[in-house]
Amino acid sequence: MYFFARWHFGETSARVALLMGAFWYELVGFAHKPMTEFVATALLVSLLALCVRPTPDRLRIVLTAAVLAVLVAAIRVQYAPLALIVLSLFFLRTEKNRQLALAAATVFVAVGIFDATTWNGGLFHSYVVNIRVNLALGDLRAGESPAWQFLYWLLIANMGLVALCVLALPDLRRYGFLLALIALTLLIHSAQSHKEYRFIFVVIPLWLLISADFVVWFASRASEGRSRMSLGPTSLVLTASFAAVSLAGILNALPYQDRVYRAYSNETGIVGFLRNQDAIFAAYRYLARAPGVAAVWQVDRPYFNLPGYYYMHREIPFYDTNTGHLIFVDPKKIEVDKISASVSHIVSADPATSIPGYSVEKTFGSIRVLRRDSDGPAIRRWQEYAPTIAGGTFTKLVRKLYPDTPAPPTNSGIRFVDP
Repeated sequence: MYFFARWHFGETSARVALLMGAFWYELVGFAHKPMTEFVATALLVSLLALCVRPTPDRLRIVLTAAVLAVLVAAIRVQYAPLALIVLSLFFLRTEKNRQLALAAATVFVAVGIFDATTWNGGLFHSYVVNIRVNLALGDLRAGESPAWQFLYWLLIANMGLVALCVLALPDLRRYGFLLALIALTLLIHSAQSHKEYRFIFVVIPLWLLISADFVVWFASRASEGRSRMSLGPTSLVLTASFAAVSLAGILNALPYQDRVYRAYSNETGIVGFLRNQDAIFAAYRYLARAPGVAAVWQVDRPYFNLPGYYYMHREIPFYDTNTGHLIFVDPKKIEVDKISASVSHIVSADPATSIPGYSVEKTFGSIRVLRRDSDGPAIRRWQEYAPTIAGGTFTKLVRKLYPDTPAPPTNSGIRFVDP
């Protein structure tokens, strides 16, 4: 962000952009998360800085730009149009455009071969499957969220500061490139039914870059006829606003902030930075090191909304609410004997959850961890920990994508060592 602003706007704007990038709460809060959007955003902003560099003809810079552009698309395929636009601009600016095109094509083919080798399929196998699955899921998710959902989330996440971008419209020569990237990102992701705020993460540093230049512009207007170091009231208000919103954001104190990081399908839970963290994570960190944990049943959440194995770090049976109810809950009663033979610990946020033979061992906020009172019988183990998923929506989706796919085996899914 600093180098792009330095070469595109000037040194003062670059320093403001540096501060915003270093302290804006979303960039801080998600910097360490290994999700594709966050990694691809870092690479794309680096590519942005290279594409406006005053000396775009050094071979090292040309090769780096080619690698960055392809990696952006490889890591987050929905960002491929953005990477192509930025790379095209670099192509027009450099005299080494042949080397740039050759390097980009070479890395592109290498990614395809790597993907084919990894998945034992054709070139770009996982990308083709990903696109086909999302196209098929589009029908199932129709009407899940409105087209303007991302704009709503953006306004909540920064208390409307993103609206400063509207002021940039009259000066497209200065801001048109960044505005185009923001608009393209929103258009690409607004067209799909399923929306999560993280999908458009790259918009955050882009609008912050525009805002950084605005702060300097207001400061220069206010300082005419005064000291050069005078910020002026407007710039002071803007600077204080950014600082206040960022501080409130990292403390989870922004109004309606809990609505931003939750998809309409509720596939993501509430995100807490320094406060309001979901107690479920503390519960699973405890299960990772607690003695006697042989199998876990989360009675009230599906797997995709849980820390799961990622936090437990144990090769043990794990049942989410759907699987557990399928195995342990008869339409008329709870099968206590099956639970006792299969589960050592039960996790629930419902204070009314009570299973005979289990007592509360630990409490984390609203989350309670129950443990089996006796040590026997031995907990039932699984034969393997990569069970075949079959049935319901998944089977319908596979049949739609691959009509000739063989039927799943009759004993697919969880298989116990002792039948």
